[in-house]
Amino acid sequence: MKTRNYHIPVLFLEAILLNLLISFGQSVSAEVPLTLKDCLNLALQNSRSTKMADLSIEAAREKVAEVNTQRLPSLSLLGTYTHVGKVTSFTIPMGTTPRTFQFGTPNRTNLDARIQWPLYTGGRLSASMAISKLGKDLSIHQRRAVAAQTIYQVLQAYYSVLLNEKIIQLQSENLQREENLWQITQRRYAAGGIPKLEVLRAEVQVKNDAAILEETRGNLKKSELFLRKTLGNPAYEFRVMGQLQYVPVSIVLDNLIQRALQVRTDYQSIQLQQNLSQQQLKLASSSNKPNLSFFSGYNVQNGFDPTDPERFVSNWNAGLQLSIPLFDGFATRYKRNQAIIEIQKTNLQREELRDAITLQIEQAVTTLDQAALKIESQEKNIELAREALRVTTEQFEQGIVSSLDVLDAQQTLARSEMMYVQALFNHIMAKIEISRAIEDFSWFEPDLLSSTPINE
Repeated sequence: MKTRNYHIPVLFLEAILLNLLISFGQSVSAEVPLTLKDCLNLALQNSRSTKMADLSIEAAREKVAEVNTQRLPSLSLLGTYTHVGKVTSFTIPMGTTPRTFQFGTPNRTNLDARIQWPLYTGGRLSASMAISKLGKDLSIHQRRAVAAQTIYQVLQAYYSVLLNEKIIQLQSENLQREENLWQITQRRYAAGGIPKLEVLRAEVQVKNDAAILEETRGNLKKSELFLRKTLGNPAYEFRVMGQLQYVPVSIVLDNLIQRALQVRTDYQSIQLQQNLSQQQLKLASSSNKPNLSFFSGYNVQNGFDPTDPERFVSNWNAGLQLSIPLFDGFATRYKRNQAIIEIQKTNLQREELRDAITLQIEQAVTTLDQAALKIESQEKNIELAREALRVTTEQFEQGIVSSLDVLDAQQTLARSEMMYVQALFNHIMAKIEISRAIEDFSWFEPDLLSSTPINE
């Protein structure tokens, strides 16, 4: 028995439990906490694109069944009733009682049962069957591609939310440091230790960074809206659970490229397109081939016996029908040429996609390496910047340096922290790109060994 599994098994079993927890959580809390796995569950479950792809697979299966019926005999039943105004008749004298013969009857009834079975079609049926099966395979690959794209969008949206939340946290911490500096300048100004310019400078910096913080909150709102869209616009409030983490990975570029060429659904789809074009070439070449079919019929009608026109008479027939096309206006040749051109196009498309996949992986790996180096360097920069800020702040309180030196130290620390977070995000995004290229997202969720395994 064939099993059909269009969704990631573990994740979709957990989706049922997640919905129950969400229903319970709405009565307890205003926000539902969602992990990455929860987000993937909801997105794959609610995706309209995935549902449409499922319907396309079902339609393709029905198409295969439809084409397969052409191999079977067809049976038709035809019944007619005809009223004729005049019927030819003649009378022959026969002794004392003349005999009248009538050709037919005014009320003619005919019932005809006919069976027809194709025996030879020049390869048309086999080519049509192969094309329909390839169409089903293409729809399955399209479904896998849709699921992979959905996962890709969820990962991007999920980590974008985490990025903006982290940026808000860092900006809030930096704003708190600046407010503390402002308070120190106010105390020192009140004591007559510094000019008012120092106070104004600290105040302006606080207000400027407060405005930047509000702008970042707007960016967070935008990323949350995008995530909500990828999740299917759930009708409840949620908050994302997780954090940006640096998880180094060991990769071999050539292995990634080979793996991508083996598993990428779009690359495999081009191979299917090539096979489809080959079958279309066979179908086009069969247009001028002869057809042979068997037919048989059983007929019941009246008006057949001139001595008794109203009597119903039955009859049957059987035979072979051979049809040989002699000239089709060169249509077969043109169809063959079209199919050959399509084969050439798919060959070029496959070469182009192979180069695009190679470039995609090479660029993602380069970004990954750059981000890893940036993370390591910024960790040391942050440590140095924090110590410099501590020393500078103490020196300002002692009157050794100005508030401008403290502000510079604060901005240096803030930039180092932002660059570190951005490097973390770039590293994660590069891993997402590589995962998309090889259609394996297990770096982020162990259950996502492939985009959507489908058993046929």
